Amino acid sequence: MRDLSASYHRWYNRLFGIGRVVVTYRYQKQQQKLIFLTSDVQARTLYERLRANVTVSFEKFVPEFIRKLDSVERDQSTVFCEQRYLRHSHAEQFAARYDVNFKDLAAQVRFCAKQNAVSEELTLRFGGLKARVQRLEPYINEWQTSRDAHNQGYISRYALQDSAYFANVESSSLTPHQIEAALVFDDANLVTAAAGSGKSSCIVAKIGFALKQGLFQDREILALAYNKLAAAELQARLDKKLTVALGRPIKVASRTFHSFGLSVLLEHHGEGYRPKVFKEDEDEEGRLMKTVIVQLYERDVSFKANIAQWMLQAPYEDPRPQGGGDDLEECEQRYEACCAQRVRAAKKKFEPSVPTFDLNKPVRSLQERSIANWLILHGVRFNYEEADWEGGKRLKLRPKSSASKTPPPCRPDFTYWLPVEESNPQKAAVRIVHEHFALNAQGVAPQWMGGDKYAQQAAQKREMYNQRAQEHTSVGSQKIRFFETTSADFYDGSIFDKLRQALIDAGVPIQAPDPVIEAKALAGFRQNNELEELIKNFVLSFKDSGLSPQQVEEQAESMDNPHRAKLFLKVAFAVFDGYQAALKEAGKIDFADMLRNAVELLKNGTVKTPYRFVLVDEFQDISLLKANLVKSILDQATDRSIVFGVGDDWQTINRFSGSDVSIFTDMERYFSRYVTRVVLPDTFRCSQGIADVSRAVVLRNEGQVDKPVRSSNSKRQAAVRVVEHGIEAQDRRAALVSELDRLVAQAPNIKLTANDTRPGLPSVLILRRTKSPATTPEGLDDAFLGDLRERYDTTLTIEVMTTHGSKGLEADFVVLVGLDSGFRGFPDERPPEPLLDLVLPPRKDPIEEERRLFYVGLTRARHQVCVLTASPKPSQFLFELQDQKGAGGAIDWVAHSEQRVPCPRCTVGSLLKRNNTQKCTRSSLCGYQRRVA
Repeated sequence: MRDLSASYHRWYNRLFGIGRVVVTYRYQKQQQKLIFLTSDVQARTLYERLRANVTVSFEKFVPEFIRKLDSVERDQSTVFCEQRYLRHSHAEQFAARYDVNFKDLAAQVRFCAKQNAVSEELTLRFGGLKARVQRLEPYINEWQTSRDAHNQGYISRYALQDSAYFANVESSSLTPHQIEAALVFDDANLVTAAAGSGKSSCIVAKIGFALKQGLFQDREILALAYNKLAAAELQARLDKKLTVALGRPIKVASRTFHSFGLSVLLEHHGEGYRPKVFKEDEDEEGRLMKTVIVQLYERDVSFKANIAQWMLQAPYEDPRPQGGGDDLEECEQRYEACCAQRVRAAKKKFEPSVPTFDLNKPVRSLQERSIANWLILHGVRFNYEEADWEGGKRLKLRPKSSASKTPPPCRPDFTYWLPVEESNPQKAAVRIVHEHFALNAQGVAPQWMGGDKYAQQAAQKREMYNQRAQEHTSVGSQKIRFFETTSADFYDGSIFDKLRQALIDAGVPIQAPDPVIEAKALAGFRQNNELEELIKNFVLSFKDSGLSPQQVEEQAESMDNPHRAKLFLKVAFAVFDGYQAALKEAGKIDFADMLRNAVELLKNGTVKTPYRFVLVDEFQDISLLKANLVKSILDQATDRSIVFGVGDDWQTINRFSGSDVSIFTDMERYFSRYVTRVVLPDTFRCSQGIADVSRAVVLRNEGQVDKPVRSSNSKRQAAVRVVEHGIEAQDRRAALVSELDRLVAQAPNIKLTANDTRPGLPSVLILRRTKSPATTPEGLDDAFLGDLRERYDTTLTIEVMTTHGSKGLEADFVVLVGLDSGFRGFPDERPPEPLLDLVLPPRKDPIEEERRLFYVGLTRARHQVCVLTASPKPSQFLFELQDQKGAGGAIDWVAHSEQRVPCPRCTVGSLLKRNNTQKCTRSSLCGYQRRVA
């Protein structure tokens, strides 16, 4: 019986007093009504007995309701404690505990509260219970909204209550956003900040507040940094600041990932365990790897054979230039230039420039180089691009000039001759023509090689040679045989089997591999530090990646050039095995094994850690292995542990060491936790002009977290100064000296930041993209820059470093040199090595990290950035700055030597006029040119 209701009504007439009692209820979903008409006395008695019985029936529910509500309220007051920030998981768990049962309880209380057939006293009691239900319902049914309101109140209350602490814990008062970051204690917390926004202050203030409020004990807090210097600086800062702020010594651990990993191993093995660990930042891993490679080379025959095969067939990745076009000759020249650049060969204007193992037989591409090396190895005599005048006529090639009426010859890639038999000198010589076409398995040519037009030309050559092969059959005439290979054959590794069979079918003799040529190939490897460095980087990145050899081999199958990858993996995995054996023999452990072993010990519970609050500085640089280490700590006490990351995805520039920006942007997925994000929009370093320009630059990347950047220094005018100079070494040097002289003159007019080492002297960072003599801008070598430091010793404090090395530093002024296009430029236009992509985090576009590196360089400056560029070949980033030229005068452009027009082909370079021709500044990669009046 439900919805019971009763009413009594008294009615009089002249003769009788009649009472009317109406009872309604619902039974089996049917509404029922009973009407009793009787004497007033009997009706009143009936009504009162009914209410008394119903009251007795419903009173028995009250104690159970009270008990259940008391339990929920106690739990709610504990979870939604005013003195605590409420974690997402705790609020969600609270709601889940009562999701079904509380709904039933609420329905029961509401049912009872609707009864009017109970006593007035019980009606009031049920009304009170209903009010308690209504107060609790938002915490269960709308727990996310309730949690947000609770946390907002918590932040506001403690920001005010502890305002003195936040004003004095660091040298400067914390901003409201920094205070919010210090007060948020969710399952996972991420502070996203721009350069110079006080990220470290958040770490110090947050740890201090957690200790102050008793949220965690000293021994439960672990701060992780990426190198010993950063960890030591943070430890000193914590000790100094928090000892004063809290009035007691603190014992919070600030460690590197590696030192923490080592501590886990020490705890597992006991006090007697003394592993020989590589010293951080001293490249002991690299030196041991080099020793392993030398030993394998000297002792392992199969390793030498694999090295020789790699060096002969595919040591370098085939370039894929930008741009395209209908001019096939121009496309081929551009491609040849890229190939020559890859092997560090000088580009010749007309002659082939890519060297082979026979210095007298250079070719024009890396694929042709591999073919030529195989022919040389097997003693196959050939001519490269031998003139075929008959072929030129049949293809109807146009004469080179109006003065000549003879069409130029066709020049097939490889020509082989069968010698005339001495016993039958009248027998015709046989010419075997071999064309290597840049076609894929479907017969399609890449756009950078001319696309459809190239494929059409290949078809014409194929048809022409096949037709000649059928025509020239009479005695005494030259016989033609034709076969072809393609890029598809090269990439799938079938090319040399096809080449061998084609030569055998044509009757061309093939000899056993020449040991002298194999020795040249091996010598080429020993002399090539770049390839040795590639192996070292691959092995170390492979260990950091956590991938298995099988996983890497599977990925290699899907690469554009799987054959090269397979040749390389035979070498690289042999070095990996040798390196692991050398570690074991020496009783040493490297950083990757240290972390991987620590993760395993923590995951399986062999080692228990006390840490419940883990903080990670420079979180944007975290790698998968380091993220797994943090997660293994958290997972030991999921309900009590939290993680706090501080970083800037705009400064993710260390992919080469395993940094994976997706862990930053998708923290929820990696840690399986709800993440609360706080943005720090204020920068205390750069002027507003530098902040605006650098922000606009980096946000050209897809997927970067957008955030405002506000500076306390509102200066915008000429915050970034672009200085154009000539292309020669002396032009660069003169421009740099001129800028340094200007900074000396300008220094008295600005407010310099305190310089602890040399008070009163403005600080200057001179930043280069790389410091390698082979890639640094011409003229700006170490010797010259060292002389500059001495020359300005009394007027400027100059530091010279790479842009990578400047991360985390700042100076009054920054000079970014070498913002050029090309091999030595910035961005680095050297094609990325795809073999490393097998073991490094995925990326969408190589230019994105280069753009973030440019952002890092710009944001090291407090007052002004000077960008030096060679005007004949400006960097792509100069065009991106040029797009901002009119934005409030933040960019000052100096010494416009020529009017630049964007290149219509690559859209990255610009056209500069020389005589009657406009040429793209990215000549080696684009090659576009046009005649103009």
